[in-house]
Amino acid sequence: MLLSKPLAEAFGKKEVREYDTAEVNEDLEKRVHDMAYDKCYAIAKKGTSKAERSAAFADVKEEVKSSFTEEENEEFGHLVSGYFSKAEKEAVRELTLSEGVRLDGRKTDEIRPIWCEIDYLPSTHGSSIFTRGETQALATVTLGTSRDSNKIDMPSYEGEENFYLHYNFPPYVQVKQDL
Repeated sequence: MLLSKPLAEAFGKKEVREYDTAEVNEDLEKRVHDMAYDKCYAIAKKGTSKAERSAAFADVKEEVKSSFTEEENEEFGHLVSGYFSKAEKEAVRELTLSEGVRLDGRKTDEIRPIWCEIDYLPSTHGSSIFTRGETQALATVTLGTSRDSNKIDMPSYEGEENFYLHYNFPPYVQVKQDL
């Protein structure tokens, strides 16, 4: 701290960058909030699955967007999605705080049931699988020698890591199948 003041005096004050602030339209925000908040609150309160809930929120968003004229959409369309997301988030937050209910219908002190099994795969040194709600994970372990350790060569640290976890979470993809 002592050195920084003389250094700043020697080189002068750094210029502060100018930037444009985000466009704000309070009337539009209120209009979107009034159209979306109660509907989003009702959807959040139903306790449906993630896919059903996402589809319902998307329907409300489309309903809100379609309530604007073409001219309004051209002028303000870029703001509507942001204001809708803000109203949706506020509704979900208020439901959780005021009623103590989560999106999936659980109370805030309830934990989803979990199913676990170890030695799930026969050919690995160790494996486990678990399912909780819509989340599933399969973990495997392979043992090796010290020559299999992960070499770390960073500016601040050089060494070896003899345990490391590689975690890959695939994206959520909804597949529709005709049966």
